[in-house]
Amino acid sequence: GGSGRVLSPHQVTILDGLRESCLDLNVSESDDIHEAAQVMGGADVVLVCGGAKTSESFDRQSLKLDQEHFLLHITALGRRLGVPTVVVALAPGAILAPWSK
Repeated sequence: GGSGRVLSPHQVTILDGLRESCLDLNVSESDDIHEAAQVMGGADVVLVCGGAKTSESFDRQSLKLDQEHFLLHITALGRRLGVPTVVVALAPGAILAPWSK
């Protein structure tokens, strides 16, 4: 066995990588649905991240991401607004993606 998490001595977060690309970003770094909805207004595309925690000798209780409720709301809002929404899953192993329906 082994861990699904490998740390590099040089890490770049998703947000830092996007900032380095000189894109015009509207950012919400919380999982507050109302805050995210405000930031989504006028967006060309929405990038939303969710994850799941695990560790050695500890199996995940389900294949859901920890932020599933938030992801469901934001992707539904993206569909209503006509804004393409990309979900980035940061999780070891398989996941369920109910927002993709």
